Amino acid sequence: MLMVRQWQYFEAPGDVDTPLIEGMSPWVTERLVMLPVEQWELILNWLKKHDRWTAETLRKISYGAYQEEDSYITEIDQIETSELVRRLATFADLLENGSDLLDAPTDEIPDVLASEEHARMLRNVSAAFNESLVLKSPVKGWSD
Repeated sequence: MLMVRQWQYFEAPGDVDTPLIEGMSPWVTERLVMLPVEQWELILNWLKKHDRWTAETLRKISYGAYQEEDSYITEIDQIETSELVRRLATFADLLENGSDLLDAPTDEIPDVLASEEHARMLRNVSAAFNESLVLKSPVKGWSD
């Protein structure tokens, strides 16, 4: 049976011609962070064990609150965004230096990624929220 992969998207505000990150990442195209939903859920479940606020905030933003041009936006204020960026940096470091989140493929998660890759995903998401701080404009989050 062929599974269709679902994706989690975070679109950073700003000019599409300005790269979101320096260097390359398989998870970033222009201003858009694109993560396999099953990997994002794995990260969120891991975060929930360490910090409920960060996990719940990211989950809320992931699926948006209202629709704007086919993208969903859940706005959080600048203080919350700043705190989220700070925490994401901490958790990315913790992930990078920790054990892999999955030991073997499952029916729901066919790809086993190294903890460093999950850390890169968090850093990419953090970059989108950092742009939100700088530009004072929300990140758009949605999945399909």
